[in-house]
Amino acid sequence: LRLTGTPKQVTISYKAGKWFASIMVEITKLPKDIDYTTRKPSVGIDMGIKDLAVLSDGITFPSLNALKSKQKKLTKLQRKLAKQQIGSNAYNRTKLKIQKLHFYVVKQREAMLHEISDYVTEHYDLITIEDLNIKGMVKNRKLSRTISDVGFGKLREYIEYKAHLRGNTVVIADRFFPSSKMCSGCATLHSMPLHVREMNCGCGLAIDRDLNAAINLDNYGLKYRP
Repeated sequence: LRLTGTPKQVTISYKAGKWFASIMVEITKLPKDIDYTTRKPSVGIDMGIKDLAVLSDGITFPSLNALKSKQKKLTKLQRKLAKQQIGSNAYNRTKLKIQKLHFYVVKQREAMLHEISDYVTEHYDLITIEDLNIKGMVKNRKLSRTISDVGFGKLREYIEYKAHLRGNTVVIADRFFPSSKMCSGCATLHSMPLHVREMNCGCGLAIDRDLNAAINLDNYGLKYRP
């Protein structure tokens, strides 16, 4: 086992043609030591479609779009499956290929979300993220598939549970906080439709819209931290 501790239970599962053993281990300390003295005081995280996460200090994690990259292959397999006789060997082989493709996409997405959540909980004390209305966002037909593929909800879940383990403070910004519309330099509000990628304010600030939003979220967290 990669964790040092006492094994408590094992769950055997079968997914996409493979067997897995999930082992729960009781540990007394985190598997990776963190130097808390070098952590930065705070960070704001703007989540988006173009980039999955933009941090207020300029670090960017691009969107993986795992499902989008496999969509053509998936569509081809689904059409093939629809023409085959249910229960036949050919049908079962095609169905398994579809299951394996979905499984690959899920694991790719999870790996990226773990990478981001690991990084922010290791490098910052105070973490501020948005309270996104994901159910409302997926109602947009043009963006629903992309939004579902990104995994905003999972990223928030990973950050929150890792923060609990590593002693971070997480602030969830109010859903109606205008992080994308407000100038991070002078707090003036602007109309910022999705196609506008840069904030240009009368105060002289010209900044990428996602970075601007992340800075606003960082300021929000510093103001409303518990």
